[in-house]
Amino acid sequence: MSTGKPITAADKHAAMLVKIRREVELRQSGYRERALKLFPHLCASCGREFTGKRLQELTVHHKDGNHQNNPNDGSNWELLCIYFSIIQRYSSAHESIFLSSV
Repeated sequence: MSTGKPITAADKHAAMLVKIRREVELRQSGYRERALKLFPHLCASCGREFTGKRLQELTVHHKDGNHQNNPNDGSNWELLCIYFSIIQRYSSAHESIFLSSV
């Protein structure tokens, strides 16, 4: 469905801006962005505060382990720094292995 008009640099730029805006909207609607808006930027385990570029070191932990359970009030989430997030996953995995062997 070409109109026969050549695509200009301005057209490419406009299309790129539309794509970027759409991606930002999708990201902001994701549970991580919602959690960052709801909660203070602190690790729930160690209390360390994260700002600027270090904010990427905060992860959203689902308290019940179900990543599909994302209530609007954030009641199933807590922010954990990457260190405590790894510890949480490790201890949960070992707990389930221990319980299945009993």
